[in-house]
Amino acid sequence: MSTLQRELQKVEATIKELSESKKSKFVDRDHKEELKDKLMKKVTERDLLLQRNTWLIAKQKRLKVAHDAAMTYVGSKEPQYKTIADAIIMALAKSKTAAVDPHHLLPRDHHLSTTNVEDDDPTKEKEAEMILEYIEKFNELFEDGRYEEAAIHAANSPKGILRSMETMSRFKCVEANKDGRSPWLAFCDAIMSSVLALGVKPSDTMSLECVACVLKENRLDLLSHWIAQDRLTVTEKLGDLIAEKCKGKNRTYLDMAETIYRNCLAHRKVVNVMVRQGLYQRALQYATDKDFTTSDYMEILTAYPSYQLGYALCEMRNHSDTSAIIPVGMITRELISAGAEDIAMQILQKMYLKCADEAGQEGNGLKQAVYNDHMTSTTQWHAILQVAQEYGYEEVAIELLAAITVNKIIKVARETSGLSEKSSSELNFSSSPSSQARHDTGVNTEQTY
Repeated sequence: MSTLQRELQKVEATIKELSESKKSKFVDRDHKEELKDKLMKKVTERDLLLQRNTWLIAKQKRLKVAHDAAMTYVGSKEPQYKTIADAIIMALAKSKTAAVDPHHLLPRDHHLSTTNVEDDDPTKEKEAEMILEYIEKFNELFEDGRYEEAAIHAANSPKGILRSMETMSRFKCVEANKDGRSPWLAFCDAIMSSVLALGVKPSDTMSLECVACVLKENRLDLLSHWIAQDRLTVTEKLGDLIAEKCKGKNRTYLDMAETIYRNCLAHRKVVNVMVRQGLYQRALQYATDKDFTTSDYMEILTAYPSYQLGYALCEMRNHSDTSAIIPVGMITRELISAGAEDIAMQILQKMYLKCADEAGQEGNGLKQAVYNDHMTSTTQWHAILQVAQEYGYEEVAIELLAAITVNKIIKVARETSGLSEKSSSELNFSSSPSSQARHDTGVNTEQTY
């Protein structure tokens, strides 16, 4: 009895196993046919989509031919054809894809002219296959961590398909190895190395990213090489990026920034870079050649106030009459307004002492500058005089007072006597020292202060 019981249990287990297998491992023949029908429908849908894609490609080519013909017609002073329609029709006739039935501007039942498909398919399919294989190879190299090879592969991609900001972002997100250069730098270097062979510079945005990369990694050798070989798309932003990296008067960075600005014709920034390097005479000569205005000079002085620049501006002369291009009073006022009072007073002190060797008497240089300055009012000169006294330049203050007083007396005398206007600079004050001028006019300097 026990033997029969065991056999019964075995049979029941076998039945249960077969039931489970029927549910999980086997299906009805009808279900197989159903799946086969679904597969055929998907294949048919795929074929229809491929046909539509081919048709759209052909249509895009025809539209491009028509657009180019229209733009050529519009931009031509003497069009070859009478109307824009004639130009488009003739262009389409000459094109490989010109055999277009106007009634087939939209596909019917997803069928296309076999002529168009035969003309376009082989080339397009081969080109698409080649690009797809190229991208797959790049992904394989990148995922394997072979970033140097992947960078070179991307830089030389057909039609520049991988020379994009999206590709750069992938390299940029990968952390650099301790023993080698970063993948980001590898891609940037590969892009720049391929410029000569491809004859195409990277875009302005990609150029900025490449420069930002080498600046971050302190590879000035690469940056200098790229600029010297003209492999960047230069913009003012690119020059700004390099100039901002500079601390102090680093000639390496500033020379490169100057080259960028020159190529962009950013003349103001060229002068700014020269001034930052202390090349004041060179900067002012460049500014003169580029016809800078007085306002331009004053903005530069305000941005980079210095004794050397301010005095160099005072020494600039017109070629016709050797008069100062920018009056000393204007330069002094600009420096004072920029908070550089001590620099302004140093310049006046220099002018006070400069004629000791030339005319044998101190003060004549400063007085003559005051006499020749017709753009600074008496009130403004008194404000400058007050600053000179506050900063301890007593001799300069006294000399300014004498010159201001003489100018004022001459103006009053001219107005009362009705004499024709004559510049104070034409009078000979060289024989009259400051003390004599004050004695003759009876002015008390202490009261004026």
